[in-house]
Amino acid sequence: GDLGHVLSESQVAELNGVDVLLCPVGGHFTIGAKEVNEIVTAIEPSVLIPMHYKTDKHDPKTFEVLATVDEFLKDFGTEFKTMDKYSISKNNLPEEMEVVVLQPQIN
Repeated sequence: GDLGHVLSESQVAELNGVDVLLCPVGGHFTIGAKEVNEIVTAIEPSVLIPMHYKTDKHDPKTFEVLATVDEFLKDFGTEFKTMDKYSISKNNLPEEMEVVVLQPQIN
């Protein structure tokens, strides 16, 4: 969800076993790379999908304070896949955490 803080121990415990984590990465209104790293380390998802970041399709005045996904990925420091669509099942989860950047579907 639209998270603006790191998670408490009890929140991390509630998320135990999460395989796919959609996490805001734009900073300012949400968390940024440092906080995402803390959350990912605590939850250990198989797949991380960044969300809530600035794209070239957003109004620059409204979203000027948000980081782009590229800024997040640079700070987060991991390899990633860019896809239009993503499908996964419990049977084909990656062994190492995978970062999947979904292409924005904004017209």
